Amino acid sequence: MNEDTRIAYKDDDGNVSVVMPTPEFLNNGGMMAQFLERSVPDNVVFEELHKDDIPTDRYFRNAWKLEGKKVDIDRPKAEKIHMDKLRKIRDDKLKAEDIEYQKALEYRNDAKMNAVANKKKKLRDMPVDTDFTGMSLDEIKTYMPEILVAV
Repeated sequence: MNEDTRIAYKDDDGNVSVVMPTPEFLNNGGMMAQFLERSVPDNVVFEELHKDDIPTDRYFRNAWKLEGKKVDIDRPKAEKIHMDKLRKIRDDKLKAEDIEYQKALEYRNDAKMNAVANKKKKLRDMPVDTDFTGMSLDEIKTYMPEILVAV
C-alpha cells in the first residue's frame, strides 16, 4: 500500500465510492487490513486500484462505474447528468421568459407575445431536440444548445 493506492467499491445505492490512505496513515506504518477495516463497509466487494485507474475529472462523478480494475464512466448516466444541468439553465430561462410574456400581455404587444411564446416552445423542446450521439464525453460536458446561449 502506498500513496498511489485507491480502494473502490459500490455503495448501497450502486454508486462507486473511492477511498485512499492519508499520508499520516502511511507514515505511521498503516497496513492494508487496518485501512480496509476503517474505510470500507463490511461485506462489500472492493478493488485495489492505482490512482491512474480512476478518472481525474469529477464532472461525471455520479456516473462512475467499477469495471474490474478500473473506474470508468457510464455514458447514459453521464448524458443524464449533463441534461439535468441543461434543464436547470433552461428552467431559469423559462422563468425569465414568463416575465417577458407578462409584460407583453400587459401592453397588449401581440408580436412580442408571439416571439416569447415561440422561444418558450423551443426551450421546452430542448431536451427532446438535444442528441448526444457521436459526441465524446468531453464534448457532452461542454455542449450548450443554441437556445440556452441566445440572449
